[in-house]
Amino acid sequence: MTPSLFGRYEIKGELGRGGMATVFHAYDPRFRRDVAIKVLPREFLHDPAFRARFEREAQTIASLEHPAIVPVYDFGEEDGQPFIVMRLMPNGSLNDRLKNGPLSLEEAARIFSRLAPALDEAHARGIIHRDLKPGNILFDQREEPYLSDFGIAKLTEASGTFTGSAIIGTPAYMSPEQAKGERSIDGRSDLYALGAILFETLTGKLPYEADTPMGIAIKHIVEPVPRILETNPRLPTACETIVSRAMAKDRAERFPNARAMAAMLESVVRTAGATSEASPALIAEGAPAEPATQRATVTPPAAPTLVATPPASPPSSSRPPTSTTPVWMWAGGGLLGVIALGLIGVIGFNLLQQNSPAPTATPTHTLTIPPTLTVSAATRTNAPPTLLPPNTPTATIAPTATLPPPTNTAPPPTATATSGPAARITGIRVSGDQYIVDFTVAGYAYGLPGPHVHFFFDTVAPEQAGVPGAGPWELYGGPSPYTTGNTLKVSSRGAAQSLCILVANANHSVILNTGNCLPLPP
Repeated sequence: MTPSLFGRYEIKGELGRGGMATVFHAYDPRFRRDVAIKVLPREFLHDPAFRARFEREAQTIASLEHPAIVPVYDFGEEDGQPFIVMRLMPNGSLNDRLKNGPLSLEEAARIFSRLAPALDEAHARGIIHRDLKPGNILFDQREEPYLSDFGIAKLTEASGTFTGSAIIGTPAYMSPEQAKGERSIDGRSDLYALGAILFETLTGKLPYEADTPMGIAIKHIVEPVPRILETNPRLPTACETIVSRAMAKDRAERFPNARAMAAMLESVVRTAGATSEASPALIAEGAPAEPATQRATVTPPAAPTLVATPPASPPSSSRPPTSTTPVWMWAGGGLLGVIALGLIGVIGFNLLQQNSPAPTATPTHTLTIPPTLTVSAATRTNAPPTLLPPNTPTATIAPTATLPPPTNTAPPPTATATSGPAARITGIRVSGDQYIVDFTVAGYAYGLPGPHVHFFFDTVAPEQAGVPGAGPWELYGGPSPYTTGNTLKVSSRGAAQSLCILVANANHSVILNTGNCLPLPP
């Protein structure tokens, strides 16, 4: 039930609700103005250090003064609930506007040119947003854009799992270093998110899609920056350069600051004289009526989710489906590089559900060449060329052709068949709450983002130890030995008697009968 009062603030109604906050439209009788109140869950107060951190971070947020940053008026605690009071933004978010399709290049340049100095100002103060997305770009009554929720991600970061070791972000806009769980996040992660937002603003589509939040995050890590002109070919070619640089996997290759990115976008507008608004009808292959991802229509930070393992392209069997995502919390470190936590679980937060397009079947084409030969074209694939044979047509002699006479010449020897990909655990030892696992691999080109290995307890069926299984499992693509993550801790073994390994495709589906299990140390 919506309260009528919250401290001195008179509640007029609820603006939105997310996993980490509820936002109310309220009236401040002291200053006679409407405000927005973001109320955080009582559960945050279970963290004994939260009150001190909340006050410290809220003061930092409130000290951010810039014409394009939503100002914070007040913060405190009421009836056991922390809250932050900020300026009310009456004209919705960029997320709301993108539901009607992409914006024009000129409008995008106007928005980004106003927001860029604000972002740079925050970075100069050592404040990283960590969760830039269209839902955090709000508009006032004069249609001026503002950045909101600065510091909210950092504020709730440690309380998300009550472990102090979580990272918040929205997978659709998350930088590779955030997705990996790296702790040394700086302003360049925000610039990456800005590039992803620009891609969506100009196309109406997300840069990466997958069936799960984890799947999208992995694509940010391993897949090339998408070509924006393939989605909206009516854009100037220079837009390709802007997006590619902003979303560079190596943060050293990104723009030095947001102003540099906005200046290049303004230059493109001036040079191209682009005035026509990009519409879904102009998008290559047709744009959906709504963006592929279902988004919250309110400002509250969406709920984080504990996550692990990733998808890409396989050396064999299945390919990953595709989709999109929300805000989640990844506890305890990286998705890739060493491991990804092998379970998507919710730690006291709700994951915003999002729709995803169904994967498209791969066509096989057969070309008939008269009069006696049939050439069967190889099935098209998007897998890396090193993993699949070339599309070489095979000729078949038709029944009407004359067969050559038999000879006494023995056929040439055939190459010895290989045993295929394999992985073996050779030893397990304990270090604190983690297992140190010695292992070997053979018969394939091992290493992320390509084929790798999955580890799992014997309480998980092998079929469930990868995508689309339920797990829990952890992926690894580095050298031996491997140190288990939070999912496969000593304290979490439960009834497990052994630790197992299987070869996994790049899309994180496993190849059965390619590994072994070894008893866990007592």
